[in-house]
Amino acid sequence: MRQIYDKCIYVNVKLKKCIEYIQAQNFEEAIISSAHIWIVISDMIKRMEELDPKQEIPMFEEKLVIHIINEIMKAKNNNNYIQVKDLIESQLQPIFISLQRELGLKAPITEPVFYNQNMENCMDYNPELANYIKEIPISIAEEFKFEEALSGNVILKRELKNQRTIHFHSIQDPWLEAQKFIDQCDNQNKERFLVFGLGWGFHIFELLDRYKEVIIFEADAALIRLWFEHRDIKGSIWGRGAQLIYDPDFKKLQMALGKLNREKDTFVIHYPSYINLQSEMIKFENMIKTERK
Repeated sequence: MRQIYDKCIYVNVKLKKCIEYIQAQNFEEAIISSAHIWIVISDMIKRMEELDPKQEIPMFEEKLVIHIINEIMKAKNNNNYIQVKDLIESQLQPIFISLQRELGLKAPITEPVFYNQNMENCMDYNPELANYIKEIPISIAEEFKFEEALSGNVILKRELKNQRTIHFHSIQDPWLEAQKFIDQCDNQNKERFLVFGLGWGFHIFELLDRYKEVIIFEADAALIRLWFEHRDIKGSIWGRGAQLIYDPDFKKLQMALGKLNREKDTFVIHYPSYINLQSEMIKFENMIKTERK
């Protein structure tokens, strides 16, 4: 149920963004944005059909949603973006806003159900990482806690022994924060995006909506273990063409930065992930300074 709820929030965020693109007459971005929305909605419908009939499932008019999407596609094919905007605002958005409200009352904050599925997929994508994750006990991640942002999204925080707390994403609206973060470093002329810091993925998902090639470097084994427990990694990362590289000593990142093509590649650091390194920050900072000279 929680996975459907998270996808519903994502759909509402992206529908709003699609409307903004149309209002700005940025029709190309509106098309790109909407294409992935339809994929997510299709996955939502599939997941809702798979739910246990005993669960209280909110009312969802599947046939109506499909009809509205078909009408939106017809309008788009006719380059009638005013009609596209009207259909989204007046018909599609209200359905998903209502669904999000109802799901929010029923969905648990998180479901640790993905470990076996992720391990099986990881043996295909990255056997070395899979074998390493097998040796990591879930207790290693005990400093990490889940919290619900005001937007309804689950975010991750880390409670350190010095009573300091690191929030990996905004406690207000992590999707909006991710959009602004990527907007600041977005460059349409670049082909590949390298990012240090996995976090809880909002900035990664936003990147994957814009770039075909994304490489993620993460140094915290406990954080990756949490992903294996709580995230569908194939559906959210591997299946969308991204690479996830575990790099505890930054050697792989250092090698990648040494080969960085400044005309085609962009590199960014997810700041909360940088702060999460604690004792490793100085080593990381020195490495970055050396490679950027």
